[in-house]
Amino acid sequence: MITASLSPLRWYDDIEQQFHRVPWHGGQMMPLIIEGGRLPPFQFTYWGDYLPYPQSWPLGRVFLYKYNDEYVGEITNAIEAAGLMPMGIADPTAAVERIHQVLFPSTQEIPHIQAGESYYITMQVEGVTRYSEVFRSVEDVSEMIRIEWGNDKDMTLKNGLIHYSEGQKFWMFVEGAEIARPSYEFEEEAESRGGYIFPIQQISRKKYNFAFLAPEYICDAMRVIRMCDTKTLTHRGRTYEANVFAMEPQWVNQGVVATVDVEFEVDEVISTIGGYQVASVRAPETPEPEPEPIPPINPDDIAYALMANDTEPLMADDTNPLIYRDNDTI
Repeated sequence: MITASLSPLRWYDDIEQQFHRVPWHGGQMMPLIIEGGRLPPFQFTYWGDYLPYPQSWPLGRVFLYKYNDEYVGEITNAIEAAGLMPMGIADPTAAVERIHQVLFPSTQEIPHIQAGESYYITMQVEGVTRYSEVFRSVEDVSEMIRIEWGNDKDMTLKNGLIHYSEGQKFWMFVEGAEIARPSYEFEEEAESRGGYIFPIQQISRKKYNFAFLAPEYICDAMRVIRMCDTKTLTHRGRTYEANVFAMEPQWVNQGVVATVDVEFEVDEVISTIGGYQVASVRAPETPEPEPEPIPPINPDDIAYALMANDTEPLMADDTNPLIYRDNDTI
C-alpha cells in the first residue's frame, strides 16, 4: 500500500484512482504537463517486507501506456538510466514490515514519449503493480510558469518521507497563467508626539500573484512548496527566487477542480529607519559688547604727568592747548 506520494506526478495502488477514472469526475482530463520526454522527478513510499537498511531490491518491469490504455512499450532500461532507484528507509521501530521508497531524480529523457500525447506508467514494485497519474507531453513550455522546489533536509510524515537529500528537487509546469497583478503592502512603526506622527521604521513589500485551475493531486504536491528552503519560479525568461510562497484553492465545478490563487514574495523588501528629521535649532548669537567710551582728556592730568617727567608745557590758545618744547602736538 502506498503511504505517501506528494510529487506532482502522483502514484496509486489502483488504476481507478487516476483523476479521469474517478466516477464523479465525469471522465474529465487534468493531466500533468511535462516538457518533451522529460518526466518530472517523483517519489513514493509504501509498506514492504523488512530489509536491512539501506539495502535495495531489483526493480521490476516498467511500461508506458497512452491514457486510453493503449500499450506503447517497455521503458525499464530507460527509466533506470534516468536515475530510478528503489531503496529502504531507516525505521528502527520496524520488526516485520518497514517503509520502502522509490526515487526518480529525472536525469534524462524517456523514449517513446511524443509531444501532444497523454500517457501513464505502470511499475512492478516487489510484485505489486503501481500506476502513475496521466501526464501530457508538450513541445513548447516557454509561456508556462515553471515551479521548482527543494529543501536542505528530508521531510517526514506518518508512514512516509519526502526525500530531499543529495540535491533531490521537484518541478512542475503551470499552463494558462500569468505572473501579474502584483500587490504592495506597507508596514509602519510610528510614534505620536505633540500632534505629529514620527515614523520609526517603514517597510514596503511587493507580492506577485497568479491563478490557475488544478486538480487535487496538484494541490497536494504544491502544499509542500511553502515549507521548502528553495522555491524558484521561471516565466517568460524571468526567474523569481521566492522566500515566501502561499496558495489558496477555491473549489469549483462541484469540487472536481480548484481555482488556485498563488502569492509569493522575493527579496525586494524596502526598509527605512525614521521618516521625519527635525532640523537643529541654533541658539541666537550673543552680540559682542560695545566698547566703553574713552573719557575726555583732562588737561590738568596731562600737565601733572608732564611735570612729573620734568617736561614743562607751554600753554597756548584754545585750538592748540598744549605745546611742548619739541613742537609735538597731542
